[in-house]
Amino acid sequence: MPDVTFFAEVSARLLALQAVIHGLEFLEISKATSASGVWRWAELEGEFGSSRSTVVRVLRFFLADQNFARLNVFRIASALWVLMAPSATGVGLLFAFQLLTMLRWLGTFNGGSDYMALLVSFFTTLAIAFPPEAAKFCLWYIAAQLCLSYVRAGWVKAVNRDWRNGNALSVFILSPMYSTNSLAALVSTSPIARLIAWAVMFFELTFPLSLLNSHYAIGYMGVGLLFHLGNAYLFGLNRFVYAWLSAYPALYFCSMSVNLSL
Repeated sequence: MPDVTFFAEVSARLLALQAVIHGLEFLEISKATSASGVWRWAELEGEFGSSRSTVVRVLRFFLADQNFARLNVFRIASALWVLMAPSATGVGLLFAFQLLTMLRWLGTFNGGSDYMALLVSFFTTLAIAFPPEAAKFCLWYIAAQLCLSYVRAGWVKAVNRDWRNGNALSVFILSPMYSTNSLAALVSTSPIARLIAWAVMFFELTFPLSLLNSHYAIGYMGVGLLFHLGNAYLFGLNRFVYAWLSAYPALYFCSMSVNLSL
């Protein structure tokens, strides 16, 4: 049986690396989240109720103006601790910082990557804290959610005619929101865009096959890494690389477990 603690700690270190990068990103935009910034806390705290309520006071302590910048300093410090010596306490802090950050933005700052980071940090904390027999169920849950995320994304594309004929991918690449370089322009051409769109749908819809064998898992994880790096390059979705990568150790652990049981 593969060592469940080892794989949980690998996930923890990947989460820590992600937390360092995110913390530095938020410190970089700290002016925008200050009392005079466009994302100031005063404009948001009313969504949580009366300014005198206990909940709002607690959130203000962590998230208001410069408090949010300080929170990210502690986030980076906690992440460095986890990188050196993963522990349930350290990863639990990363989960708490991720949750508070999502509350700061009334949901997410970066969509699905924030939810994936929250899920992986919570269940990795449990996996490190629990005995091995219970910890493996935490990793199986992470792996199941990882597979579901790909299948759901693939299904949404597969039922959309514009994805099947490649038009949707071309529109995304040529959107004014993204910088178009020579490689992006080449990818956006109709025949290539259609081929890539079908390759992406096939990869996403068949991703659960990675659980059947550790060799399959390595192959799918390799393709997945290239897929997310491509998205980061073309669309600037760099946060998805770190979030999904942190769930890969759980997938590999589960595929190894299936190997041993066959």
